[in-house]
Amino acid sequence: MRVKTYTGKNLQEVIDRLNQEYENSYAILSVNQKLRWKFFLFPSREVEVVVGIEERVKEKKVTPSPLSSKTSIETTPNELIEEFVSKVSVPNPVERGKPLVFFGPTGSGKTTHIGKTYLDLLNSGVEDIAVISLDTFRLGAIEQLKIFCGVVDTPFQVAYEPEEFRDIVELLSEHSVILVDTPGISISSESTDELIKFLNITKTINLLTIDASRDISVLKIYIEKFSSLLSGVAVTKLDEVSGEKLSEILELLGDIPVYSVSFKQNLTEGFKRLWR
Repeated sequence: MRVKTYTGKNLQEVIDRLNQEYENSYAILSVNQKLRWKFFLFPSREVEVVVGIEERVKEKKVTPSPLSSKTSIETTPNELIEEFVSKVSVPNPVERGKPLVFFGPTGSGKTTHIGKTYLDLLNSGVEDIAVISLDTFRLGAIEQLKIFCGVVDTPFQVAYEPEEFRDIVELLSEHSVILVDTPGISISSESTDELIKFLNITKTINLLTIDASRDISVLKIYIEKFSSLLSGVAVTKLDEVSGEKLSEILELLGDIPVYSVSFKQNLTEGFKRLWR
């Protein structure tokens, strides 16, 4: 993978250039906002985007998976993912002003999935969006979301305590969609207990972010652990697993609603939203 840096007036301008040059063969690694000074007097904003460019490789022959006798996710992801999506339980419409809280293990793709959700909503004509971050632990998590929100001046808030989260949700309750990022958790860590305090203090839609590439037994433990709080799931990294693994995930989820799925690393591709 080659790494290159692009600059532009805003994030969308840079993404449009990347799509023209590389189609789906790139991944956004970081986004930074900078001030440029003209004649040392007149400042202007500029976005700097660091991307990884995929090297072209020869296609490998893949054995057909149980989920599909014709396709494999490595060669034709859209067909296999469409099949997967058609078999999951679809959620009810999301109530206006009710936060969608994405939570799950570190590295499960929560922040990236929120970014994809955010851009999908904008492309669908939904601009009345607000974003809240509870992730005050991971370096750069808040800054990353701030940049997304700055594209169209989306309200962005950070909550450090459960009571503060409740007040912010009430403040933003007139927005159509409220997206909430959270710190990574593990089954036995104190962060899990802290997260539960946030989830219990106000009415939320709690979405466990499932990394499809993780072992089924691990995913089962997380689903069982949070079953009493769970509203549904968001499934990430579908391009990293076989059709057989997707079949196992379908069986594991059963009637649990799937709110959205994502695949591919770049933010403007590889996302399907099932909630409305």
